[in-house]
Amino acid sequence: GAPDEDQMALSAACSLARKMELCDYEMARVRDNYSAPSCRNKAVADFLKRPDFTHLWFVDDDVTVQPDALSILMSADKPIAAGGYPQVRHFKGERPSELYITVQVEEGWFRGWFDGEVKAKGAGTGCMLIKRDVLEAVGFPWFRWPEFMNGNGEHSELSDDVDFCERARQKGFDTYAYGRVRCGHLKMSDLACWIGHAKDPLPVSGWDGPKTATEQLKREGKPCK
Repeated sequence: GAPDEDQMALSAACSLARKMELCDYEMARVRDNYSAPSCRNKAVADFLKRPDFTHLWFVDDDVTVQPDALSILMSADKPIAAGGYPQVRHFKGERPSELYITVQVEEGWFRGWFDGEVKAKGAGTGCMLIKRDVLEAVGFPWFRWPEFMNGNGEHSELSDDVDFCERARQKGFDTYAYGRVRCGHLKMSDLACWIGHAKDPLPVSGWDGPKTATEQLKREGKPCK
């Protein structure tokens, strides 16, 4: 992300780490050059060393969750249970960026909050609860970022979370997402502020209007709650 986005995520992560250490939680540190999939793989490897652990809950350092998020996901009792959070997809040229929720169904990604339980093709790992037998079945590397090249020489890639959900499905484990778990996503501002507020698609780079959701909401006179 942009430097400001990285600094916001780093500050949030450091604050959380300090609080966890004060509460005597076990902390694991990784090398600075670890990629996100590598960090997730280390977490899974450490988790599987503990035979008494039944579920692994991923919460990214730039994702905020409500107090009852874990209890909702646990009570669902699904192989993979996820909460949604906003994300932005950028395009080249003048095509406006798109805001979506990190839950993918057959029709595509949700473009706004949804209700109830949905069976998903993929979901963001930023808030995802995974049962132990899923991880044992998928095997190492649990998370990766596969790339492809078609016959026309066009390059494409699949995100690590969608790839994981697809390989889990091939092993017989489906992914479910829950509309009651609505997470924030800290970038230049909390992207969750855009959902239900922004009148138009997010701007392309170089746009001369509001640069953040907070600025947009201020112009519209709407608070971000």
